[in-house]
This record gives sequence, C-alpha cells and structure tokens, in this order.
Amino acid sequence: MDIKWLQTFVTAAEYENFRKTSEILYISQPTVTLHIKNLELLLETSLFEKKGRNIILTEAGQVFLPDAKKMIETYDSSLKRVDNWKQGYDKKLTIAIAPFIASSIFPMFLKKFFEENPHIDVTINVVKSPDIGQEVHHGKADLGISRMIPNQTQLSFESIWDDQVILVAPKNELETESFKEEDIFQKYKLITHNHPVYWDDLLPRIRALYPKVRTMMVTQVEITKQFIMAGLGISFLPKLFVQKELLQGDLIYIPTKQLDLPTSHMYFVTKRENKEVVDFKLALFNFLKNY
Repeated sequence: MDIKWLQTFVTAAEYENFRKTSEILYISQPTVTLHIKNLELLLETSLFEKKGRNIILTEAGQVFLPDAKKMIETYDSSLKRVDNWKQGYDKKLTIAIAPFIASSIFPMFLKKFFEENPHIDVTINVVKSPDIGQEVHHGKADLGISRMIPNQTQLSFESIWDDQVILVAPKNELETESFKEEDIFQKYKLITHNHPVYWDDLLPRIRALYPKVRTMMVTQVEITKQFIMAGLGISFLPKLFVQKELLQGDLIYIPTKQLDLPTSHMYFVTKRENKEVVDFKLALFNFLKNY
C-alpha cells in the first residue's frame, strides 16, 4: 500500500471533491482518481460514491477513514523519529504558543534552553491564545503558553508570570510639571483589543472617565507597538512586552492616577506532565524570574 494513496484518500474524504483534492496535493485529477482506484482494488470495495458534482464516503470508506489517518500519522511519526535520531535528538516537545510571546521574549529563552538541552527537539506552533487549549487538548502540542485561561476543563493551567499593565505613548510625550493625564487621551487615539482578556473590562472604565476618547482596534501587540512608535496612538500593554522599547526610549511610560489597571498573566497549559514538560516549565519560570 502506497502512503500517497492514503494521503489522497484522506484529503478527498475531507473536501469531498477530486478537483479540490488535486489542488491541495498539487497532483493531477487523473492521479487522484488512480490513487483511489488502486486503494479500492487493494481493499476490494468502493470508498466513494458520487453525489452531484461531489463525492461522499461509502459505508466502507467511513469505516476505513480512521485507520487511514492513523497509518499516515504513524508513517509521519516514524520518519520524524529517524530524522531526530540522525540529528542527535532523543526527546521531543511540541509547544503551542501565543504569537506575541513567541516573537518577544521567547527567542531569548529558547536560545538559553537549547544551550542547556541540546538533545531535545522543539517544534513551535504559533497559535492564537483562544485556540491554544484546543491544540493541547487534542494532543497536537505537549504544552501551551497562552495569555488566557483555556476553556477546556480537562486541562491544567498555571500562571507563570503576572505582569502589570501600563499606559505607553510615543517617545515625544515627555512628562512635565504641566502634564495632565487627560491630555494624552484627547491628543491620541486609544489602541485597543491587543490583549485577549482585559479590554472588555478596561475600555468601559476609560470611556467613563474620558467620554470623548477616540479608539482604534488593533488585535496584535506587535503591531500596536509599531503604531505607537509611529505616533498613531497610545495603549495599555503588559510591561514585560514593552520593557525593551522603554529602555531604548522608543516608547515612554505614562503614570495613571485615575484608573485601577489590570494584571496580565502568562499561562502554562498542559494535559499531562512528563519529565520534559516539567523541566521546560521550570526553565521558563526561572528565565522569567531573572529577566
């Protein structure tokens, strides 16, 4: 049995269309048909039946589909294990991580982690925080690093970093004796919803204090920082994630007296903890503590 036949079968079962299957797999439509026919000859049964312009699985196809997926997964895993062995790895970790964590402090941590653990192969899946729990729950990741608590009750989570949210502004806004907090909200748009948790609570409180504030929704922290540095607005961001820009003078911190600001959390999400996961968590915690 050719693994390509199985890959074609599983893709065709998902899209229920041979033309779409050929586009996804970058093979010709006659090749798709040939792969399915070869598989049907081997199994001595039909796997699809026509339904208008599309196809649907027969009862035999529905029975065979889970096994085909397992065979592909086993094949891919076997190749990966051999490749890891050739590269000198004897352990593997797959991590689902929120985009901004992955692009900010995580590279510095990984560099240190690899120096101390050269035998561990790490795969990074960059996933939005709301979807990280699903990745861990379905076994697509050994652990998750998220900015929000997962919805899946079967998962364990732990806050490994608590960070104060602060107001940041373009560097040309230097505080003086005549500086007033409300001035900054009148001058700039408030960039919102760059964090998946605290804006639904924080924004109404800001509007209650400053009813005329203008807002602009930007859903990524990295883009928010770039917009602020370009003078397009101000925002409330976790201090850890703007620390470098504050030290370099690219952004400035604006103290707030009128608002009780929230705390941002970084969560370590797991379904089951083995030695590699526990060691990774401890290494990350120690890195953050000394950052």
